[in-house]
Amino acid sequence: MIENTVFSDIDMSLGLNINNDIAKKLNENAIKQSLKNIIMTRHKLFKPNFGPGVEESLFELIDPVSVSILSSDISEAIKRWEPRIQSIKVKIDEAKIDENELVLDIYFKIRDNKEIYSTKIILEVLK
Repeated sequence: MIENTVFSDIDMSLGLNINNDIAKKLNENAIKQSLKNIIMTRHKLFKPNFGPGVEESLFELIDPVSVSILSSDISEAIKRWEPRIQSIKVKIDEAKIDENELVLDIYFKIRDNKEIYSTKIILEVLK
């Protein structure tokens, strides 16, 4: 199953490996990078519906309803654009909202794998 499957993506930091080739992210690290790209990408050429549209939400008043909607939008975008994931849960921590920051904790399973992985993504409004 997953032991035989290798997911790989280009490392977006564009660092080099020991062979002076562009480094890769593998397996859960490739998926974590993909999740961040999905959430943080504002628009994608020829794919206007790509991503969850978090940039609009960051400028609204944050209340329990808007947090629930944002969480749902993020989950739906990930389900739509990341086919390697089987299940997902998004938790949003509002503790630093006064500092213009939302912390996303994303828990996911990779298809054909029972292990639960997690990643933390910080959304912040830059002034």
